[in-house]
Amino acid sequence: MRRARWIGVAAPGVLIAAALAVVWATREPPRLPNEPRETVREPVLERQKAIVFQEEGDAKPVLAALERIFQPGSVKLAVLSSGGARWVCVLTAGPTRGAALDEGLAAEAFPWIAEGWFAVPPADPGKSMSIIRSTVKSAIGYNHAKGDRIIVVTCPPQEWGSLRLTWPEGVQQP
Repeated sequence: MRRARWIGVAAPGVLIAAALAVVWATREPPRLPNEPRETVREPVLERQKAIVFQEEGDAKPVLAALERIFQPGSVKLAVLSSGGARWVCVLTAGPTRGAALDEGLAAEAFPWIAEGWFAVPPADPGKSMSIIRSTVKSAIGYNHAKGDRIIVVTCPPQEWGSLRLTWPEGVQQP
């Protein structure tokens, strides 16, 4: 009987001691009042402009052209004007994650590709990639010399909400 009572009293004490040890081990070391905190490097995805898919504005006519070919809701579109150039990102439903970049674009410029989230070129590009690219080119009056660029991304639709895609660094809205 004595032993059972001793365990009933000791167990909560051990748990409290363990919790205090964890708090003590993870605390921030003391610093002087005027000493600045360490600066945390900003993640690459935060420094770059997020690709925001839209249905209005510059995207509306291009999206309408794509939805005449593909099932409505299976394509999303983002358009970014940077200087005189237009950058277009088309997100389309596909069985795997893949990306097709315009000529002259390096996969290293896109962290979400460089970190292995997407295959470049896609594992199975199929005919739809070229259909998407030609439809977008016609709809926007594509001019490569002016700086227009097209990025086509394929991904299963159930993963679209978790994507964190960014434009390459240096491509910013004026």
